[in-house]
Amino acid sequence: MEEADLDQQICSENEILVDIIEKYSKIVSSLCNRIVYDRELAKDAAQEVWLEVFKSISKFRGKSKLSTWVYAPEMLGLGYTEAPIEYDHSLKG
Repeated sequence: MEEADLDQQICSENEILVDIIEKYSKIVSSLCNRIVYDRELAKDAAQEVWLEVFKSISKFRGKSKLSTWVYAPEMLGLGYTEAPIEYDHSLKG
């Protein structure tokens, strides 16, 4: 692949990721705030979601809507519990 072609592909992928963030950031933040009751920890959790989206976007196969994939418990990495959960900072890599 030519360097110019690679640059074009990277720019295209970055634009796609920016579009995804713009479209879904409010709902991801809202979900994190509902799951993690501490506002600062919820912001950290949302950031972790976006890091996971960036790392995993190539695995998205279109078998579900993109929104379903982004909001999936596996992607959120937070799990759903009856009680408020504490975000574990030691999980950051």
